Amino acid sequence: MIDLNSTVLLNIALAALGLVAACLWLASLAPVFDLFRHAWPLWVIVALVVIGAAVWTGHWREAGLAGILLVLILLPARGEFTASLRQPSATSGRASLTLVTHNLWGKGGERAGAVAAILTEDAPDLIALQEVRSDGLAVAAALAADYPFAADCGDGPTRLLSRHPFVRSGCLDGWKPAYRLPGLRVMPAAWGEIAMPDGERVVIVAVHLPWPEPLNAQAAVIEALTILFEGFEADRLIVLGDFNAAPPAVIHERMARDWGLERRTHGLPSWPSQSFTRAFGLPRLPVPSMLAGIDHVYAGTAWQTQSVSVLADTGSDHRPVQITLSLQDAAR
Repeated sequence: MIDLNSTVLLNIALAALGLVAACLWLASLAPVFDLFRHAWPLWVIVALVVIGAAVWTGHWREAGLAGILLVLILLPARGEFTASLRQPSATSGRASLTLVTHNLWGKGGERAGAVAAILTEDAPDLIALQEVRSDGLAVAAALAADYPFAADCGDGPTRLLSRHPFVRSGCLDGWKPAYRLPGLRVMPAAWGEIAMPDGERVVIVAVHLPWPEPLNAQAAVIEALTILFEGFEADRLIVLGDFNAAPPAVIHERMARDWGLERRTHGLPSWPSQSFTRAFGLPRLPVPSMLAGIDHVYAGTAWQTQSVSVLADTGSDHRPVQITLSLQDAAR
């Protein structure tokens, strides 16, 4: 005998899933719809739970409808899934750079040396740091000996550290997030230009974007970055950091289009870290790894990806991302 209450609950769940699926497909029309794509893993899990509940209670019609909605929820991420399966090329170029990006979340303190060791295990050429504050300042200090050159916007929370001297450097500032303390100044980008061994000059930009629209000024910061990048040679540009943007959000398509760059990070579970879930007593959900990345690397067409990976948990809510890029001979 069918329980009317379970039927009603399943129909409500199906209606909600249908609304979510519609929002996912409308993401290109308005930022509020794109928010649903940022939370894509959640909707996959919810759909699976609804299917399981329908099967468990013998509601086969509802299970079939939930299955159709699951497919509709999965389809917007098909491109991201395909990209995550592609392996980086092993072709070498005339010069290469290894870079690490990490949002410290203000963590470090007595563990600063251990955190620095994780970030420098493969001796990267440059390290992009975000939320360098509180105990995280000790991590920056621990890195200073090996990375003496810094674009830090006056000891700001967004920094670019380098083993190599900067030819020039600068920052993009002026963002005052509405959800933070009034008057708090945040630098969303720090950049530096270095000379490669063959004399080629390249620009690397460390970024920390605010939360997605309409929660905060992410679109405004992206527009400001677009203007900044017009002064750099796009095919040699590298932009990395905490983008607060999870695939398959369409905001990534906008950044790639406006900046003329390619995203090189797919299938990297950089957020949330195990330290974050443990600190807040959250469960470790069995979410496909490609859905959990908000730390990314964008690079121009002159760069070829050699390797990209997520490093060990440092105690932050993010895990570091490391990438090696090679500059190709056919750049010009």
